[in-house]
Parts: sequence; structure tokens; C-alpha cells
Amino acid sequence: MARDPVSLPLLVYFSGIDGSGMAAARQFPSLLAMFDMRHLLTARADHTPFADMVGLVVSQLEAEVGTASPARPVYLLGESFGGLLALAVAAAAPHLVDRLVLVNPATSYPRSIWPMVAPYLLQTPPALYKSVLPLVMAPLIGNPVSLLAAGVRDGAGQESAARQAAALLQTARTLWAQLPRLADVLPQETLAWKLELIRQGCEHVGPLLPRIGQRCLILMGTRDMLIPSGSEGPRLARLLPRARLKALEGASHSALQEMSQGLGAVLEEEGFYIRHRRLSAPLESRASPGGRGEAGPVEVPGVAEIDRYAASATRLTRRLTSPVFLSTCATTGRRTLSADLPVLCEEVLRQTGVLLRGLAHPLLSHEAEAEPREARPAGPWDALSMLGGAALTPGGGRGSSFSQMLETFGAVRVSPRNMFRLLSNGEAILLFPGGMREAYKGRGEEYRLFWPDRSEFVRMAARFGATIVPFAAVGIDDSLNILLDPSQVQALPFVGDALRRRQALLPQARSGPMADAGWSDGFVPPVSIPRGAPQRLYFLFQAPIHTDPSEARDRQACDALHSRIKGSVQEGIDFLLQARTGDPYAAATSRLLRESLHPGQPAPTFPL
Repeated sequence: MARDPVSLPLLVYFSGIDGSGMAAARQFPSLLAMFDMRHLLTARADHTPFADMVGLVVSQLEAEVGTASPARPVYLLGESFGGLLALAVAAAAPHLVDRLVLVNPATSYPRSIWPMVAPYLLQTPPALYKSVLPLVMAPLIGNPVSLLAAGVRDGAGQESAARQAAALLQTARTLWAQLPRLADVLPQETLAWKLELIRQGCEHVGPLLPRIGQRCLILMGTRDMLIPSGSEGPRLARLLPRARLKALEGASHSALQEMSQGLGAVLEEEGFYIRHRRLSAPLESRASPGGRGEAGPVEVPGVAEIDRYAASATRLTRRLTSPVFLSTCATTGRRTLSADLPVLCEEVLRQTGVLLRGLAHPLLSHEAEAEPREARPAGPWDALSMLGGAALTPGGGRGSSFSQMLETFGAVRVSPRNMFRLLSNGEAILLFPGGMREAYKGRGEEYRLFWPDRSEFVRMAARFGATIVPFAAVGIDDSLNILLDPSQVQALPFVGDALRRRQALLPQARSGPMADAGWSDGFVPPVSIPRGAPQRLYFLFQAPIHTDPSEARDRQACDALHSRIKGSVQEGIDFLLQARTGDPYAAATSRLLRESLHPGQPAPTFPL
């Protein structure tokens, strides 16, 4: 059967400083079977500055995929310097790039020995340079033991032992014969420019890392002797919002030469290879905005991605709370700190295939964070966040299950414009009318609803004839013991004043027609501690409420519908509170014991 490149994902490969891509040549045959592949080649005499190089690549991508089907995935594979270029292109054109594969990216160059060694190397007399460079750059050729072992594995089962031994010897000779030629491939003036490119790239990419929202797989060699990739991998995994790290044990800087299995096999093993993207709503072309933080359609996570997200973010919560999902056949009654939301979003996606697009407070979106948390000085807010509500404080969500939920499930900043766009695209929205007021409740406010009086969200839903599914949840409010409610926190000496000053600078979630007189986002967390063992979580989806565009201009009808929806949510909460008293496994001890004796089977609940 003939290979049809157009039916395959597009892969653009950016090589290291040599510009030839020979370091990845062993991977090309397997990659060509899985991708329609492009390779950026740069001539030795090319002195295009880094920013201009990024612009040229973006222009080429725009010409090739700008009007193509958004369902066709676009990957960037960047090795060493190419990793810098891939990151910069992804930041410059998020609508054109879906996934990144970074192999020992040169983002760690400023912390390597190169800035210190390079000036002396470049001033070395030419005759001596040809002798010294091979010794300095030997790690670029790769780990000889790994390379030879890979060569043996490639020929295993195909040749006799004698022929494999002969091939092994020839491979060793070829590898070491390449070292003296490095001075010809990278003469002093060329090396000087390549190192300058890396410096420019690090300066360009560094501030952008927290804003690069594409899915990213980082492959790091544990024995990279050229740059400190071993420590750089975890740093990048923290800074890139959707990155995950895979360590390549024993691999050097030339990891693609040494990998014991093909890169394509690694991508499949990690669940990172897809042939088609499933989007949350139709998208005509890549020229249309859409992506992380945008209200346009986004890629729906696949099974492998959901499983990986669950393993890191919701598995423990599920294990401890044994959530129960009920339906009488999503506007919601929100709970303290919203720790149950990741479980809810995951379950809905697994069971229905529907991606719930959350409308998040501006402070929870990465747009509001101009610098990564590690770059900010600590303050009273950060100290308070450690006592309660860390997942919802500025920057505190990074790495938390709540932050992962926002990233994985395509949450966008709450605003009339974003809500309008999501509804016009027919997307499913996860909306919390009570906002942060319900998330940060005080003492004695368990399971109470705090909704604004205005019915603007109902009017907008009616404009598009949207169906509203009220749902209720019970369990989280009982799991926390509030020591200081938000009003008491604000009354604390020093801390209260600092919080009020900080809150005055925060963006407001409600503006324009969605604003409500006298309503405040109240972005001050209570100080709370766990109240014994986690309570079981119960979710109840109420009967759908249908709207009609004719109701959109009838404020009285929308107000009545608003009251009906709120009443349905409160009714669901009251039902769950009463019904759970008949759950024989409501208590954590009996529930966990029962599930330990019957692995994989959730404990039964109250009779329906």
C-alpha cells in the first residue's frame, strides 16, 4: 500500500548547531513511516539572527498548514539548539503548532561551561583549534558505548555474530573518524556565530516558557556532558504548562543516535503520537484563533492523556472519596475550594466524550501571571496560601490538580466575550454563577448558594437556545474545618492590609453586562485544615432545562428561569445531603476497607 504523506501528521525537525541533522539520521526511517517530515537545513555561511529565523519558519508553516485541516497534527522536533527554535516557533504561532518534542534542548546553555570556555576556544590559533575542538566537542558525537550497543540491537537477528562484530568495529572506527572533521564542519567563525545564536535563543525563549501551552514531551539524556540537561529537564517540566519529562538513562547529548528504541516507538509508548486531532468544536482552518487560553475550539484529550492526568491529579482523590455520579435524566452549585472539579471534568469526558470548557477567574488563568512563581518574591499572600487554598492563589495553581485541570480541559478566562464565543460554537460550558464567593465560604455557610441577582448568563444561554443542566455536589464542604473565614483573614494585622492592597490590583471576573452591583469576587481564601478523613463525594445531574432564543430579550422570563435553575441546584444539594445518610459506605474507614477487599469495584451507595 502506497504511503500517503498528507494523511500523516506533519513533523518539522530542527537540528543542533551543525545544522545538518546527521545526529538524528538513525531515526529518520522510522519517523518517515509515521510522519510527513520536513527538516530545516542551514548553510554554514548563514548568519540569520534568531528572531528572523523564527519569523522565516513561521511564514513557511503558515504557507503549508495555515489553510489545511486543523485535524491534522503538527509536531515540532527540536534537538539541542533546535529545541530553542521549536519553543520560539511554538510561542510565536500557537495556532500552527500542536505538539513539541524536545531532545536535550539548549535552554540550559547559560548555566553550562560554554559561556566561560567559548571565548578561549574561539581565540585559539587555527592550527591548535583543529586539535582542541574534537576533544571539547566529543560529547556531541555521543556516548560510544551506547552508540555501539544501538548498532548491535539494530542488526540483531539479521546477521551472524561474526558479521555483527565486524559491523561493530566499523561503527567504532567511523564514529571516532568523525572527530577530527569537526573543525572543518565548525570552523571558528561558524562556531562563534552558532554560539551567538544559542545565546540569542536563550534570551528570546526564557521569558516565554510559562506561556507556551502546547503539549510537550521532553527527552533528556542523563549523561549529557555538553550541557546540564539532567537538571534542565525538571526545570522545563515545571515552567512549561503542559510538559512531561522522560529521562533517557545513559544517553548523552546525542540521544537520538543512541536510543535503544526508535523515537517513534517512544512517542507511541508515551501516548504522544496521534494521527488526527479531535476538536471540541468545528474549526474551519488554523487561521482561526483557538488554543490555550482562547475561547476557540481546542484539542480534546485522548484516553492516554486522560489516564496520565488522572494518575497525577485525580487518582488519589478518587481513591479516598469514591465519588458517586447520579443523574435524573452544566450550571452548578459550587463547593468550598472546588477540589472536586477535576474529578467531575474527568468523569464527564470519560463517560460522554464531552469536554467541559471551564470559565475561570482571570487570576487563575496563566494570562494573569506575568512571571513564573519562582521569579516572584514571597509575600503575605504566599504565606497565607500555604495554610489554605494554595491551588487558588496567584501562581499557586502551577503543578496543582486544579491548575492541571484548567490546562487539560481547556478552561478560558471568564468574560461575556468568551462565553458568547463558546456558546456560538456549540461548546459545553462549566459555569459557576457564584464565582469565588462560593469557592471561598465562611463558617456556617456549607452548601449555601451565593448567586448574583442578575440573570445575564441565562439570557446569553437563551440567545443560542442552549440547554442548561443544573448539577449539585456534596462532600467537599464537610471535609474542611475553617479556622478563619475570609472576613477574619482580612481583619488580621499586616496580613489583612496586604491582602486588601493586593485585591485592589486584581482583575475582576465580572464586567460589562455580567457585572452585578455590590458583588465582589472576594478572592481571599479562608484558613482551613482537613476535618478528619475525606468525605465521600456525590454528584447529581438534574433534569435539563431548555432555553429558546425568543426568551433572550424577555428579562422577566430570564429572571424566572434563573430562579428555577438555582432552585434545581439547591434541591439537588438537599437531596444528596439527605440521601447520603443511607449510604452504608459513607464513612471512609468502611469504604476503604470494602474497596481494598474488592479491588477495582467502587463501594455501593444508597439505594436509588
